[in-house]
Amino acid sequence: MIMRNLYFILLICCNLLTYAQSPITEFEETIYYVNCNYVQASFHYISSSTADRDSVCWDFGDGRKNCNSYTNAASHTYSQPGTYTVTLTIWLNNVQTQIVKPNLITVYKAPTAMFDYTVSNNDFIAPLQVEFNNQSILGDGDLVEYSWQTNYELLSNDKNFSYVFEEPGTYDVQLILNDNNGCQVGHSAYIVVKDPIQINEFEYITSNCNDENLCPAVINYKIENNTLKLFGQIWKNCCTYKTAVIIDNGDSIRIPTFESGPACTCNCPFCFEINIPNYNRESCVVVFDNQTINVSSTNNSVPNSPIDKNVKITPNPFKESVVVELNEMVVDNCKIEIFNVLGQIINKQTILNNTTTIDMSKYNKGMYLLRIFKDDKIIMTEKMIKE
Repeated sequence: MIMRNLYFILLICCNLLTYAQSPITEFEETIYYVNCNYVQASFHYISSSTADRDSVCWDFGDGRKNCNSYTNAASHTYSQPGTYTVTLTIWLNNVQTQIVKPNLITVYKAPTAMFDYTVSNNDFIAPLQVEFNNQSILGDGDLVEYSWQTNYELLSNDKNFSYVFEEPGTYDVQLILNDNNGCQVGHSAYIVVKDPIQINEFEYITSNCNDENLCPAVINYKIENNTLKLFGQIWKNCCTYKTAVIIDNGDSIRIPTFESGPACTCNCPFCFEINIPNYNRESCVVVFDNQTINVSSTNNSVPNSPIDKNVKITPNPFKESVVVELNEMVVDNCKIEIFNVLGQIINKQTILNNTTTIDMSKYNKGMYLLRIFKDDKIIMTEKMIKE
């Protein structure tokens, strides 16, 4: 009897000790990133016991759990609007403890920014009046502010508004919404406003220049079979839509070029071709891409551009090598490219000093084109002859 009583006393003591080793009664949460439709949170509990945990399970309330962790912390990302209850279940020495925090995490539904617009003329010719129609949808919060901007300039704080774009250009129009839950969202659209002379524009780019599709490295002008022809390579912004127009003034032809749409930070070489048929004159002055050229029916070669006052190339014609001398003001960030008559780059180097010698001894006799770039912009193109 004494032994049996002692057994029950020990059993009661062990049960009391077991339940005493369930010290986890709380956990803490830290919300370390909040945006509308998106919350990142971390959770952790502090245990006063050094006993081994059998298992830990975090139920985040959105259908996802972390029941494979034996540490006292977990992180989770909530990516859908709603209110979520978080539950921690832990087994310590075969004793289960569960802590529930109802409605602990709230993810707000953000508003949706949208708009459309109508224009005063379908050719988008300046001046262009645009009527902006707000079609935004509210989220969980009440709207606090509308903000219409273009190219970092505030246009209006009204829900809908009208604006006249006086000058040609590409305008990135943005609508930004802010609500009282701290949600900020936006929507944007590019509006290309054109110069009045663009009404007769056409695309003149034929392709990008690459190894499979070679084009002459510079612009060629010639009159052939009663057609005035311009063709070759031109450097323009890599991402814009490119067009040109032809303005025939009788004794001269002006060909303005235009770039529209979102631009990149880089320039690329493009092959181009412009043909003006039924051209019966023997000669003409052509103004194209900031160059003025006298073209005649006998002028079928690449024009020789004047040497920039900051650049000197000697000798020309040459036999073995040429020397490029640059003014000290233009040396920084300069490079040289030399092309053969097929438009292939045969020599490329960075200019490090005021005087650069280019060895041309291994190349055949004939015509070559030397192009000098500064800050990735062409500052000079020169025809060279090897004797």
